[in-house]
Amino acid sequence: MNTKDFNIDDFVTSTAPISEPTKPTQQSIPTQSTENSMSVVPIPHLTAVSRTSTKQRKASLDEYREAFMMPPKITDRQTVFVSREVRDRIDEIVRRFGERKMSVSGFLENLVRHHLETYSEDLEQWRRL
Repeated sequence: MNTKDFNIDDFVTSTAPISEPTKPTQQSIPTQSTENSMSVVPIPHLTAVSRTSTKQRKASLDEYREAFMMPPKITDRQTVFVSREVRDRIDEIVRRFGERKMSVSGFLENLVRHHLETYSEDLEQWRRL
């Protein structure tokens, strides 16, 4: 198959609504093998990217700020190490979206608390394995 013969519509067969997330599946495309016969090569399922409105983006930013950008009360602080690259990226996020008294350690505290709460049941089950 030549690259100029490629048409994305030939490979996308999903009729699911755009706003509905779909799990990746495998599709196959024909390719020519060395003996001039056709063989099948699996490719990941292609999905369309949905667009969000400004109102939806602002609402999701508000939710994010509520969940992660409120300065937490931390008693009995402990040291945790992250790479400089990660620290710099988090610092930029905190300065841009956080409140005046928000810090990198406060953001990490909120993030880890959220993660532990979200996966508490799974973590308990995995502990028993």
